[in-house]
Amino acid sequence: MATAQTEKTRAVTTRLHPTPGRLIVLRDEKEDMTPGGVLLPDMAKEKPRRGVVLAYESGRLLNDGSYAKQLCRTGHTVIFTAYAGTEIEDRGHKLLIMDDSDILAVTD
Repeated sequence: MATAQTEKTRAVTTRLHPTPGRLIVLRDEKEDMTPGGVLLPDMAKEKPRRGVVLAYESGRLLNDGSYAKQLCRTGHTVIFTAYAGTEIEDRGHKLLIMDDSDILAVTD
């Protein structure tokens, strides 16, 4: 599945540019089957809390005049809170625009 997700991420492009401290994420696909092999109906599927960063704008200005440290880069996989961000549709793809404070962990 990781390879399929990587190929899909490469195929998704966006003309959106997030504002400082925000990022655009392509959420992972919902699982259709439980580990035990039971097929799940759409209503029973949870929204994945993991996705790939498509665009990130660092540069959140802090109170002391410095800039916040960049948490992730384009292509990183992030884990975020359940209700993070705002879901939008761009070029037929459902994307999330979220604040960098919604990120719980970053993987390469």
